[in-house]
Parts: sequence; structure tokens; C-alpha cells
Amino acid sequence: MRLRRADSLWLALVLAGLLSQAAVAQDAPRPVSPVLTLTQDRLFAESLFGKAVQARADALIKELQAENRQIEADLEAEEQALTARRPSLAPDDFRPLADAFDRKVEGIRSAQDAKARDLTRKTEEERKRFFETAVPVLAALMTEQGAVAILDKTAIVLSFDRIDITDAAIARIDAVLGDGTKPRVPAPVLVPTPVMPAPVPEPDPTPAATPSVEQTVEPTANVAPTPAPTPAPTPAPPPAPEPTPLPVPAATPSPLAPVEPLLRPAPRPARRP
Repeated sequence: MRLRRADSLWLALVLAGLLSQAAVAQDAPRPVSPVLTLTQDRLFAESLFGKAVQARADALIKELQAENRQIEADLEAEEQALTARRPSLAPDDFRPLADAFDRKVEGIRSAQDAKARDLTRKTEEERKRFFETAVPVLAALMTEQGAVAILDKTAIVLSFDRIDITDAAIARIDAVLGDGTKPRVPAPVLVPTPVMPAPVPEPDPTPAATPSVEQTVEPTANVAPTPAPTPAPTPAPPPAPEPTPLPVPAATPSPLAPVEPLLRPAPRPARRP
């Protein structure tokens, strides 16, 4: 009985020591990491600006899809009407009508495809604008935490969540850019301050020599005058170094909802031989 009590007391002391060590480890400050991580897709998608861009893109996609469906219905009705007229038309009269209808369908399809490409281009331009604004914000966060690099979390095999700054970056960018509808104060750009070179002192002018008594006497022979020395040109100051801009990260393409095709390839009405 005494042995069991002694074993229980020893086990309790060991557990107490382990718990105290764990508490000390939790209270210790988090180490500063030279490398931080973030998720670029989530940085854009969960920001106010990214949500506004995606909402506008979704609305335009739905509008374009509805327009495509209406055009498709109108073309199908026109095709059926042309097919119904075929028995009453001669082959030479029907062939120009069928060719004109085919050209009309191809032209409308090209125009609608151009609208879809323009929508994608505008969305990518807004995404580029977002990351151009995010660069100085991320640079400020990196400087505050004493880091030297920020990596995309999707390219890292293993890392701690405590070095992820995606949420902090979203909050900072929302404060600077908002949803993009109102002008806001731009974030400061961290660029090196150019150092202007010191001005080069100009040489003092050489004082004119005072003529002596002998020089005032007219010479008896023609003597060529001695040319005055030409002062050396003052070197121009070197140009000030240009500040190095911060690199803009490449924007990952944002997936958009697929736009439905305008028309299925409609069978061309058979021509009378």
C-alpha cells in the first residue's frame, strides 16, 4: 500500500513539472521569422476590393449569358423560317439566303466572344491594380516584423501558421483601397532616398598681375603677346541614382464562371440539287 502511494506521489510530481514547462513555453514570446507567408488568391478574394470586382464580373457574366440565350433563340427562329421557305424557292434563290444567314451567325458569334474576352481582360486589370496597391502594404508589414521575404503559402511544403500574414494584409489593404469605389490615401512606398552629391567648389579666379615699371615702357621690337592660360572646365556632378521600384508579384489568373457558347453548330438546310 505504501509503495503504491509513493509511486502515485512520484507520478504527480513528474506531471506537475511537465505542465509547468509547457506553461513557460506558451508564455514565451514568439520568435521573429525572417520569412513570412501569405495566400495570394485568398488575399484578393477575401478583400473588399476583390469581392467587389468578383461581384461585378459575375453580374456581367450572367447578363452576357442571358443575351447569348436570347440571340440563340432568335437565330433558331430565323433558321426555321428560312427552312420553311425552301420548298417555294429555286435553288439559285435559296443559296444566297442560306449563305447570308451563315455569315450573320458567324459575325454574331465573333462579337459575343469578343465581349467575353473584354470582360476577362478588365477583371485581370483590376486584379493587377489590387496587387500594385498591395506591394507597399506588404513591404510595411515585412519591415514591421523584421522579415526579409514573403512567400506564397501554396508553394511551401510545411510552415507554421504564426508566420502567415494573410489576415493582417487583408485588413491593411481594406483600409487603404476599400472596395475601389472611393479614392483613398495611398500607402507609403518604401524606396531608398537618393543621395545628392556634394557640390564641387569652383576655382577662384586668378588675380590680374600688376604691370611693373619696365612693362610700361614701350618695347623696341615687335614681340608676340603671351596668350592667357585657359581655365580647366569644371566637371559636371554625377547624376543622382534613381530609386529602385518594388517588384510587383505576378497576378494569378482569377477563375471566372464560364460563358455559355452562343450557338450550337446548326445543320445547314439541304439544298435542292
